[in-house]
Amino acid sequence: MTIYGPASPTAASNQPRGGTNWTNPSNILAEDGAFATVTGAGSSLELLVGDAFGALPAGAIVSNLLVEVKGKVNTGTAVMGCDFYDTSNNYVDSGSSATFDTTSAYQTLYNANPAVALDAKAIANTLRCALYTNAVSKTWSIDHMRLTFTYTVTEAKSSSENAAINVTDSPAVEQQEAKSSSENAAINV
Repeated sequence: MTIYGPASPTAASNQPRGGTNWTNPSNILAEDGAFATVTGAGSSLELLVGDAFGALPAGAIVSNLLVEVKGKVNTGTAVMGCDFYDTSNNYVDSGSSATFDTTSAYQTLYNANPAVALDAKAIANTLRCALYTNAVSKTWSIDHMRLTFTYTVTEAKSSSENAAINVTDSPAVEQQEAKSSSENAAINV
């Protein structure tokens, strides 16, 4: 198994759904104490999206995806979740959620074997992770988002390797080898 990450997004934006925009969404690109912020609750807020996390090699099979977000709320606690979209904003898969408090710290929003559809999107470098909040009105401050992929790569045989296998495993080759052995035995006598 190979681990790719933790990988930061290289782009961030608001995903429209008719609500309040996050200010400075690009502040989630690095863990630097600069925050993307918004005040409100649930569907009254736009989704905060991080994308372009990098590319996995061809043939990668993702066995685990870890999504971590560093952030806080202004008072008490509140829940944030994540969903996955492709670059055309088509829903791909659902993540899970975590509870944030007033201390800026990393919380795990997803740590599981993703759906098959998510594997293909991640490999193609089109995975987008969208953050959403619960119905409790808070001021959210998000410093960083990061994803870690655990994967294996299945190696496909090249057409020349397959041709070599087919030639050496054919009955004609076995007959030729048998004939050569009997001819060698006659010469050695």
